Amino acid sequence: MLCRNIRDRPLMRWHIMDMTAMQFKDESFGAVIDIGGLDALMEPELGPKLGNQYLSEVKRVLKLGAKFVCLTLAESHVLNGKE
Repeated sequence: MLCRNIRDRPLMRWHIMDMTAMQFKDESFGAVIDIGGLDALMEPELGPKLGNQYLSEVKRVLKLGAKFVCLTLAESHVLNGKE
């Protein structure tokens, strides 16, 4: 992504980390946008554990009154938090 965006977005920074245990400080962001991340973590075979960890982390890094935008396929195991 860095190579793809360096010319048009030279100030953009990329971080590689586990999204269920983010290395950001509490209340670091005014918004979090998720495109398919929750879908990937709410695996039917594994259950909701990783998805719940991720949502806890999102809550932790969001400032009070901030926005969480989640784009999902809205499959039943994601919406219900179970298989």
